[in-house]
Amino acid sequence: MEHDGDSGPVSADVSSVEYPDLAGLTPEELVWMVPEDTYHAIALVVDSVTLSDPEHPVLVVELDDHSAATFRAIPHTLQGVENNLSLLRNADWGDFAGEVDEDGVLRWDPLWGPPDG
Repeated sequence: MEHDGDSGPVSADVSSVEYPDLAGLTPEELVWMVPEDTYHAIALVVDSVTLSDPEHPVLVVELDDHSAATFRAIPHTLQGVENNLSLLRNADWGDFAGEVDEDGVLRWDPLWGPPDG
């Protein structure tokens, strides 16, 4: 994922993991499987909801302190969520979770603004 920032391109630092054995885990179970020394603050989970919903809302799971808090975010918001929670750490969970719609889905990045168009 890449976004043109004020000082040039910015990309998300994500690792792809595909293990069918993880299917069906709750966020709480997933959090406890992540190594203690991980530098990732969040996990982005593509599940059955992501694949079946026309907006493809990805499940965002907070890994810090094993809280397992969640919200969903449509794909174009994911880079901002990851950059600000993991890389830059200039925002906290509430900056994003507090901006979800009534159905629990983040549809625009509260720090970068709504998408163009």
